[in-house]
Amino acid sequence: MSPSISSTRAVTVSAEISGDGGRARIMEAMEKSFWPEFAKVFPDVKRGEAGGFEQEMEFFAEIQRLILIAIGAMYILLAIAFRSYSQPLLLMMALPFAY
Repeated sequence: MSPSISSTRAVTVSAEISGDGGRARIMEAMEKSFWPEFAKVFPDVKRGEAGGFEQEMEFFAEIQRLILIAIGAMYILLAIAFRSYSQPLLLMMALPFAY
């Protein structure tokens, strides 16, 4: 019996990368050169990333969402404190240049 996911045959390919920052570079190279040719030869094959790469992408998506929520919450609190809508915006735009 072959391995399957939801009654679809599945194959798992895994690799371990030595060094830092190699995963993104390898995935980018595969997206540009390997997968387009593979899709031409095997059009019915579906693929998906799993493991560390998938978790990393989910993490960055969640962080982006939480950063936007945090900035919105800071703006609301500053707007309440200053009793103005423009002053918190000016303050938040000036903060990156304060260092």
